[in-house]
Amino acid sequence: MHYFHAFSVGYVNMITIFYQDKLNQDRRKKCQIILKIKQKLGGKLCELCASTIKFLKKNIFLEEFISRHRNLDKNFIRDRLLPFSTLIFFLINLIKDSLQDEVDYFFKALGNLDIAIRKVTKKVFCKARKILKYQAFVELYEALIEFFYKHFPYRTWHGLRVIASDGSTIKVSKTQPVADHFDSLTHVQGEPCPLARISFLFDLLNKLKLRAIISPHENGERNLLAQHIKNNIMGIKDLLLLDRGYPAFWLFVLIFLQWELIFVPE
Repeated sequence: MHYFHAFSVGYVNMITIFYQDKLNQDRRKKCQIILKIKQKLGGKLCELCASTIKFLKKNIFLEEFISRHRNLDKNFIRDRLLPFSTLIFFLINLIKDSLQDEVDYFFKALGNLDIAIRKVTKKVFCKARKILKYQAFVELYEALIEFFYKHFPYRTWHGLRVIASDGSTIKVSKTQPVADHFDSLTHVQGEPCPLARISFLFDLLNKLKLRAIISPHENGERNLLAQHIKNNIMGIKDLLLLDRGYPAFWLFVLIFLQWELIFVPE
């Protein structure tokens, strides 16, 4: 009886070790498969990122693009320390520190230097910024959005791109030119405050801001949505989500005439 018990325990242990080893082998195979998938996805992501950067550079260095977004034809024609392309690359960075420090760090990285050397002062930068039109960044962003839908796999819902629009108000600078362009609202207490109305168009599933508008406060959200609709020409089927403040007969007519979409009120 003692020998039979010992044999049973040994047999159970052998079976347990066998299945544990088999389970470990299966786990290793799964890990190897997952690792290969991640490597392929990582390589594909690197290719897509590289193609995006190449696309950006191609657009920024185009002579037609430069001509459209400089104030005068004589701007950005000389070989200076802060040419058009360098100015664009600096401005699309997320600036956190003081302007002069950011300029110094940028040229340090650009020149692959060990220490920062002041090549461009903030005064020179501000002067160059004044002759650059803001529309350059609008055009670049819209080109990137179009590039994304053409070259990246994006999410849809039953074949529809799910988009939403919403608006709000923000305070803007109290400088006189800004206050003259935007409306100033006078509160019961305090000084008049210039306010702007903003409106966004989102791709909810892919977490993208498709368009953004900032305008005087007197323009309502419906009017800004109408601008979004008129400028969206990608021709993708959309499911448009709006809150209860948007419904208007003229807006619905514009939507159906301009877009191929399905409209579902909230």
